[in-house]
Amino acid sequence: MINQNKYKISVVIGTFNREEKLTHVLHALENQSFPKNNFEVIVVDDGSTDNTAKQIQKIKKETDLNLKYIYQENGRAAKARNTGIKNASGEIIAFTDDDCLPSHYWIEMINRYFDDYPEIVGIEGCVVTSNKNFLGTHSVQNTSGDLYITCNVAYVKEIIEKAGFFDEGFTLMHREDSDFALRVKKIGKIIFAPEVYVLHPPREISFFAELKKLKTRILMDLYFYKKTPKVFKENFGSPINTYIGIQTLVIYGSLALFVASIITWQYLGIFATIGLIYFFNANGRQAKGIRSILQNLIADTPVHLLSPILFLYYSIKTSMS
Repeated sequence: MINQNKYKISVVIGTFNREEKLTHVLHALENQSFPKNNFEVIVVDDGSTDNTAKQIQKIKKETDLNLKYIYQENGRAAKARNTGIKNASGEIIAFTDDDCLPSHYWIEMINRYFDDYPEIVGIEGCVVTSNKNFLGTHSVQNTSGDLYITCNVAYVKEIIEKAGFFDEGFTLMHREDSDFALRVKKIGKIIFAPEVYVLHPPREISFFAELKKLKTRILMDLYFYKKTPKVFKENFGSPINTYIGIQTLVIYGSLALFVASIITWQYLGIFATIGLIYFFNANGRQAKGIRSILQNLIADTPVHLLSPILFLYYSIKTSMS
């Protein structure tokens, strides 16, 4: 399948209007411990309107990074990755995002895992968010595996082709990585590699950003479920339970208690229900102080309340299309 010496590794990065953050990623890749003649970096620009192209050309002139730049018109994440794969010359394809920072030994450790475990077809690495407490932010993490987050995974190119590439029917960025990884797992073994380390920046929370993400999750979950219902249920459960589940019911109930506590001037009840609502909203959230907690509550609570309504709406809409 692949030789047992140092492998040629192709790093594929999809990008859209993130020239500054992408620059930091490319400098991190320039400073890798792995020999530069043994890896290439392929940036697939998915229709950026900023100065990404000029910035790439500048980096190519200033560094000895083996860097390819490909432009495509808004094909979305799955298509961008497929474009990168098809233009890659490496035996191993590694993926990261345009706002992540791979560790100094990232590519070296990818190579070492494939060398030490020749039976594997893929690895997923450790993803952590800065341990600073940012006001109103949400962390992206994978510290134990089975998440297959595409900001830090690597696969044998031959297996990617055999699995059928990323499904470009995932027109938004959600579940396309899991769908692909589950197809790869039918062919061979994917292992978690904690030493393959990437730092993911914290993401700011706002009501409209969370609402947009909710819509994306619902639409892509419905697409995945319609495509392979058995696979989806086995790995994620029923979509109904996700969007009309106990968490949403608890928040609805807590809000009812909150209103009742205000009406009856039960101060302890007010604080208790605020705490309960925050607890059920705070998945992956970083908060510091009252202001941050309130920001998270204001952004997340309405989204959770809208979750079952939007799920039913898009379920009906997609079934009719």
